[in-house]
Amino acid sequence: MAASTDSTLSRAAPPALPVPPLQYDMAYASKFNNILRLFFAQIANSVSSLTGRNGGRFIDSPNGFFFDNADQAIATINVAQPVRFNQTYLNNAVTIDSATRLKLTATYSGVYNVQFTGQARSSTAGAKVLLVWLNLNGTNVGYSTREYTVVGSGVALALSWNFNIVILAGQYIQIMLAADSVDVRLDAVAATSPHPGIASAAVAVTFVSILPDPVPTTP
Repeated sequence: MAASTDSTLSRAAPPALPVPPLQYDMAYASKFNNILRLFFAQIANSVSSLTGRNGGRFIDSPNGFFFDNADQAIATINVAQPVRFNQTYLNNAVTIDSATRLKLTATYSGVYNVQFTGQARSSTAGAKVLLVWLNLNGTNVGYSTREYTVVGSGVALALSWNFNIVILAGQYIQIMLAADSVDVRLDAVAATSPHPGIASAAVAVTFVSILPDPVPTTP
């Protein structure tokens, strides 16, 4: 029978069926039936593991997690700029371009959940407004913007953003950022006892489902 571990299912290989004789042979029929019995038992065991309690652990779904361990300054006020992710933790069929570390590409079509977190830090006393939104294949996604305000010198603000979106195979997404002041940045902090380092930005891209029918128009 197909054995399973905590994370994988053994694959049932197609059986090598013996060449049938020209005339009916009971021994051949018995051997043939036994081969098929073992093969279907392997399939049944795998299906039982997959559909049983906690069977979802065997499903390998596209996902990626990327983060950045350096500060990211606002280059120009009120001008959109993509958020960088210079480190890769997970990249299963979700990849990032190695040259700029700005574009996240899906290998397979589907509905994906995109979760972004970041830490903004102000360097002067006044209020600063930051805007975060999603861009798909070079086009801004409608109504995907979230607004944040940080006030005070040295004050940090946690950014959190979540969106479900259809991504076709080969398309890329970018997390976009704009601010009304250069006195605010995405701020990374090195590990200091008792805490580990703080990423300036992090993004998780997770496959949710196959494409709906019909495929909706992106907002």
